[in-house]
Amino acid sequence: MQAIKDWERPDAATKGFIVSPGEGDRIPSKPNGKAKATSRNTGGLFAVHEAVLMPGDKVVRHRHNNLAEFFYVLEGEVLLQIGDEVAKATAGTFAFSPINNVHAFSNLGTEPARMLIVATPQEPGERYFEEMERMPADADETAWDQLNRKYGVEVVGPPLEGQRQA
Repeated sequence: MQAIKDWERPDAATKGFIVSPGEGDRIPSKPNGKAKATSRNTGGLFAVHEAVLMPGDKVVRHRHNNLAEFFYVLEGEVLLQIGDEVAKATAGTFAFSPINNVHAFSNLGTEPARMLIVATPQEPGERYFEEMERMPADADETAWDQLNRKYGVEVVGPPLEGQRQA
């Protein structure tokens, strides 16, 4: 019999809240972003990050074996990959990446871009980012592979480099 995790319980302790523009918790390893909601204040159901991607920021193609992600572009232009689809995503674009689905994003523009990223359930992802921040600057590939495996992240390819399909 599998144990029920705290976030799976209907009586998980949560209360409503409002986060004003510009406010939110610092996201480890993402200095330009803000955590608007975390597993700690949603009872582990989800997390919402406002990501600010500076020009040239890129995330490698990867997948998670333990969480799904939703992406909503607030401003700017992002090159977004979900599965086999690669598209230019501008304000108002929504995308969903289910568990084990390859995804990546890059800001190939000249201005910052902002996205809301929702992850569910988020708790594994939060621990991953916290531990990532403690990795030494000179960590080798083996150390990164161990961290990725520990938290269900599989890197499957390089960042997006301008392949545009719309």
